[in-house]
Amino acid sequence: MSETDSTPQFLKAPEVLRNPNPRAPLAAILKISTDRPVRVMVRMTDGTRDTRVEWPAESVEGERILPLVGMKPDRLYLLHLRVVDGAGKARDFGPIEYRTPPVPAGQSNFPRFHLVRSVPGRIEGGITIFTVRRRLQGRGIYMTPKQRDFMTKWSMLVGIDPDGEVVWTYKADARIAGIEILPNGNIFYHSVAFRSVEIDMLGNEVRAFYASRRPQGPAKNSIPVEIGR
Repeated sequence: MSETDSTPQFLKAPEVLRNPNPRAPLAAILKISTDRPVRVMVRMTDGTRDTRVEWPAESVEGERILPLVGMKPDRLYLLHLRVVDGAGKARDFGPIEYRTPPVPAGQSNFPRFHLVRSVPGRIEGGITIFTVRRRLQGRGIYMTPKQRDFMTKWSMLVGIDPDGEVVWTYKADARIAGIEILPNGNIFYHSVAFRSVEIDMLGNEVRAFYASRRPQGPAKNSIPVEIGR
């Protein structure tokens, strides 16, 4: 067998596709299929800055669906792939063109950001995630049901890179009260709907819990939690 033949092989051409979950539109998915377990590395460039992501080897070969996070909205990216097997043999693929979608139109659907100052060397690497809420002027007791729904039945998680630019978003159906990044890389958040939800970076619910005596009643596809009186 030649040196070339001993490198990892793609069983079919890798693809980069739009995330099918509209809650996290800036995330994309990489579909890749190899003849052996490999580490996967992707370099994503928009012509001004490169972003690199990497996944460790898995125990089985075949098709893998991997989340791609870190791309800015409404940009054309070129993605360069490299896979490396356990013996250190590598194979490259690309570039693959992928255009990210724009952020939602309207200030009530997406907040305006203004970067005052960024010092990347003093910022922890990776993506910083925070909560965005909507608020109307006036006291809640004087608001109409539609106005209260506008505030409480919407929330957004926004991820920014060290330059302060948006690279990830997630839209929820209820105001989020707190978030935590779990050791597995997923996000755990609480909402005013008396639910606690774990999601992955594609916005998919992994598991959810709800207060058993919440005013809204049982929550679909969620685990009830008994709260002491």
